[in-house]
Amino acid sequence: MAQKHASPQLKKIVKEFMDRNRGKLYSPIPHPDFEGWPSNHGTERFEIIEPHLDHPGGTVLDIGTHFGNFAQWMENHGYAVTAIEHSKKYAFAAREIRDLLGGRFEVIESSFADVQPLKYDIALALNIFHHSLKSKETFDRLVDFLHALDVETMFFQAHVPEERQMQGSYRNMSQEEFVAFVSEHARLPNVQHLGIENKRNIFKLTR
Repeated sequence: MAQKHASPQLKKIVKEFMDRNRGKLYSPIPHPDFEGWPSNHGTERFEIIEPHLDHPGGTVLDIGTHFGNFAQWMENHGYAVTAIEHSKKYAFAAREIRDLLGGRFEVIESSFADVQPLKYDIALALNIFHHSLKSKETFDRLVDFLHALDVETMFFQAHVPEERQMQGSYRNMSQEEFVAFVSEHARLPNVQHLGIENKRNIFKLTR
């Protein structure tokens, strides 16, 4: 059977994102129609996290899935994945790419702070929570979300506080402060540093 091609609407959404992102994808899209397209992230985060995966065959919440890159990767490793994406366009793109790749994971168009229920084996929170530090309202919603979250493991990637986007934020924490904050409020006291990708530390938090 011939492989499906990306729809014009999907290509339009992807190209619009690249135009706003200095001509790059966020992460590679593993489909021939997007082969060779430049991206900010490669396979480094997969390689850092893969040796530390636990709860085989369990459930995963992918927070801020974007185009579903990590959701598809976790599903390929045997997990049942729920992917959260607040952007209508990007949620559409994640579903389209999922279908092109033969995936089955669920994509929910929503702010992560509005998602219920929140009981999963693993949560992926890679380069996402720092956006909630920019105002008091989003900070308070992050705290409420972490209090409600019920997971055994979280893979968390912190931001670099010196980045321009974080200037003037309501709360701007160092990477060490931020992982301690998430660990406390998510009730995941065991923190393991796994590695660094693009100057941003990746941690595994467990009960």
